[in-house]
Amino acid sequence: MELAIAWSFPLPQAGASGRMGYSGDELLYLAYWYPQMAVYDDVVGWHVEPFRGNAEFYSDFGSYEVTVDAPAGWLVMSTGTLRNPAAVLAPDVAERLAAAESSDDVVHVVAHDGVDEATAEAADGRLRWEFRADSVRDVAFAVMRNHAWDAARTPVGDRDGDGATDYARVDAFWRECAVNYEEAWRYAQHSIDFLSRFTGLPYPWPHMSVVEGGGIIGGGMEFPMMTLIGDYNRRGAEALYYVTAHELAHMWVPMILSTNERRYAWLDEGTTSFNENNARAEFFPDSDPYAGDRDGYLSTARMAAEGPIMRWSDFHRPGPAYGVASYAKPASVLHALRGVLGSETFDRAYRAYYDRWAFKHPYPWDMFATFEDVAGRDLDWFWRAWYYESTQDGDWYLDQAVAGVERLGSGETRITIADLGWVPMPVRLRIRRSDGEVLERTLAVDRWLEGADEATITLPAGPAVTRVEIDPEGYFPDIDRRNNVWER
Repeated sequence: MELAIAWSFPLPQAGASGRMGYSGDELLYLAYWYPQMAVYDDVVGWHVEPFRGNAEFYSDFGSYEVTVDAPAGWLVMSTGTLRNPAAVLAPDVAERLAAAESSDDVVHVVAHDGVDEATAEAADGRLRWEFRADSVRDVAFAVMRNHAWDAARTPVGDRDGDGATDYARVDAFWRECAVNYEEAWRYAQHSIDFLSRFTGLPYPWPHMSVVEGGGIIGGGMEFPMMTLIGDYNRRGAEALYYVTAHELAHMWVPMILSTNERRYAWLDEGTTSFNENNARAEFFPDSDPYAGDRDGYLSTARMAAEGPIMRWSDFHRPGPAYGVASYAKPASVLHALRGVLGSETFDRAYRAYYDRWAFKHPYPWDMFATFEDVAGRDLDWFWRAWYYESTQDGDWYLDQAVAGVERLGSGETRITIADLGWVPMPVRLRIRRSDGEVLERTLAVDRWLEGADEATITLPAGPAVTRVEIDPEGYFPDIDRRNNVWER
């Protein structure tokens, strides 16, 4: 079937909460600008829920050919491959763009003092920029008059299985007033490289372009191959890395694993926040990138103001519930699952999820089933407690405590652990004796699943125990870590 549709699109200054718009007379960023087909999937059928503002969208994959007719002197970048660079770019700019495709270091494709000479000349004053994109769920484009253009390549792994490393180009378009963007190309370069490695799924498209959009947006917004990010002048370069890593992590979810953001925002935003945190851990190795999400979730849980992760995104109570259930809690819970399974098993399962569901429409149960399949374990207790329950409905939090340490007459030491909340988790202990010996012990989750609220372990006779700590590596979002440590 072929549909021919005529439509118009008035561009708002900062539309859809800053997801598109214009900044002065030098930047236009167009998104959600054309009619889209609703998604039909094998679970629900047609998805026709209206957009209510909280979560985002559910889109299907397609191929697009887009022509942008713009005044000469304005740069255009879009989802897709630019098919006619020689016709729209000045010759030296086209040369530098080609050079960037094989450069690990930045190439200044267009400098701030060269923006007036960036495009080809046009007899009628207008240029037609032609793009083609395949296997994408949306198209966005930027039209810019005063943006410099930095570019470089980044490794993405082996896309085609020939044993050779493949690359994508990363772009940073930014105005001189956005002082923190000098390294934006490097932030994009690291993010795409890291996320290709971390997910095991090579970035599949030819470029990833970061567009500075101060005056339109404060944070960031993602589209296939494109992201719009605020100027970040007040928040600093480190914060600019954070938002860049987050928006580029969205290229995997929901751009490759096309989840239903309208119903399950957490499957998109929570997974992306988790991926961002891991990228931050590599880029800033002395930081604790998991603390922000963990603390955000716990502060809301203590107030019983959170809602279940699995609640539909539009139906959370007013306040912090939507943000915590969509971002902070699911990111923290994935980190906790890594602590349960161990890094090796978790990474295998996580990468299997991406491999199995690339360019498809996974539901939450597909992620759950993949983890159980690869790990070879029933994790229903984990999914129920963390994803289906919340402190709105009772003491659904994790609170493990060292309840007592007793030296027995035999010289043995008995350690009592209390489970004070309703969320069951295994207990990881690090124990130190007076001679400096360090012991590691684990209590399986089965004890709590059987209904117990206390459990003990007994250490063989030896020097006195001087310290016991629960979850010393900080994987689990325990609501009160003050009772996680006993010291003599």
